[in-house]
Amino acid sequence: MAGEHLGPRSLRQLLDAVLAIGGELELDRALRRIVEAAVALVDARYGALGVLDETHRGLSEFIPVGLDDDAVQAIGHFPKGLGLLGAIIEDARPLRVPDLEQYPRRAGFPPNHPPMTSFLGVPIVVRGRVFGNLYLTDKTSAAAFSDLDEELATGLATAAGMVIENARLHGRVKRREAALTATQEILLATTESADDRSMLQLVADRARELARADVATIAGSTEVPGQLVIDILSGPGFTGLLGEVFPSGGSVSGQVMSTGEPIVLEDAANDRRVQQPQVESGDIGPAMWVALNAFGTCVGTLSVARTHGAQPFDDAALELLLLFAAQAGLVLEVQQSRSRLVHLSTLEDRARIARDLHDTVIQRLFATGLSLQSIIGLADNESVRARISSAVDDLDTTIRHIRTAIFGLERSTDTKGVRDRTLNLCAEAARTLGFEPQVTFSGPLDSVVRSALADSMLSVLREALSNVARHAAAQHVAVEVAADATELVLCVTDDGVGLGAGQGDGLDNMRARARLLGGATTIETGPHGGVRVRWSVPLAIERHPGS
Repeated sequence: MAGEHLGPRSLRQLLDAVLAIGGELELDRALRRIVEAAVALVDARYGALGVLDETHRGLSEFIPVGLDDDAVQAIGHFPKGLGLLGAIIEDARPLRVPDLEQYPRRAGFPPNHPPMTSFLGVPIVVRGRVFGNLYLTDKTSAAAFSDLDEELATGLATAAGMVIENARLHGRVKRREAALTATQEILLATTESADDRSMLQLVADRARELARADVATIAGSTEVPGQLVIDILSGPGFTGLLGEVFPSGGSVSGQVMSTGEPIVLEDAANDRRVQQPQVESGDIGPAMWVALNAFGTCVGTLSVARTHGAQPFDDAALELLLLFAAQAGLVLEVQQSRSRLVHLSTLEDRARIARDLHDTVIQRLFATGLSLQSIIGLADNESVRARISSAVDDLDTTIRHIRTAIFGLERSTDTKGVRDRTLNLCAEAARTLGFEPQVTFSGPLDSVVRSALADSMLSVLREALSNVARHAAAQHVAVEVAADATELVLCVTDDGVGLGAGQGDGLDNMRARARLLGGATTIETGPHGGVRVRWSVPLAIERHPGS
């Protein structure tokens, strides 16, 4: 009745409802329990809690009660906070409407929405700020909601504010504890393991879990300037993103790397930077990207994302992602330090081997050749003299080969040559292939192939390995790189299913690079099935594609 107010029985009902919601510390469950308690308290058929977005002009979350899953699915998207719901958002005071059909600001119901008549709405305030609104419809025991119902709902909303604040604090504490545990786990892995990829995978996994995201990725630079690649991926259903190569220009990752500032999107599917693989897919909604820094330089990005239509990330999630980006940066710094130590050790070994070859092996071979030459005249048999002369020639050839090897060793101590870059690229391709290609070299590659031509060859190799990973279903790939005085040859052979749809553009790019450099590309069946790609260019031409 309209004039009825709180009495002992009503207070007992309100107290029972407050106790029912008071023990819940998980925010999602607390919000649903608040709606369920409110529906029971005022005899409503339907209830909902709308959580305000960051602008406080619309709803970011809507929790309905009284509708089964099929009914919710049939209605589709939750309300955005227009019409009647918008009036409560604007005014932030209780609102009772006996008949929704007569309310002047009603926006109407979407298709498949059940009919509703009476309405009661009250705001929920958390720490002096409106958190959301409690909506109740269709009083089952009367024609409309009463003053008493409004008092009960308002009292419950006051208690709900405290419950929500407690659940939020509990959630922050749990997230911080989980973040601390994950940080300790990553630091321990960094000190105990030399597998840098597994450590970065651990960072992505923990970032995805703690940010409640559907996918997490780490992107970094490739051998080709201006190109980035998704190196690490965490999240079922998004495996197609792993190994995706994309230009830094026009991408979110590229912008974050150039500015160093995080980017937070409420709906990545509508972002203009479509070069980003996550944006291009159209399946991603809320997403965040932050920079990865190692030794003061931005080397990549860490990203987490949720599927289209999911709740946007809050500030706490961004702080969490920045923490994990710092952990990933530490892993990368440790990785670079280890690589430098290994490189220095390798340089020392190469320098030592070069000295030993020059000072010991060559000198002994030279002395042996002189000794053999001195006894040629002592041999009576012409056949013996011929064999000794042939042996001397072989020694001269061996000395030349060793000197070439020494030159390659000494050169490789100063620059990262074709061999190292090829091995690094093949190791990178192993992430998408599922195995590492077998690599063989022939000829003085590092001494005769200059950087511009090496860039083109490596681009072709990347394209070839990418084609194998996407289309061939191969179990084995052989990469051969050879050079002599006139020609550089790259051969990539797989044992897969052969040429299929979707490889045309990649093969056309290989042919175009070869033609521009005065060379050729041939495609044929491999010795054990699959495909063999042979790409060759003359060494006399050193133009770069596009020059």
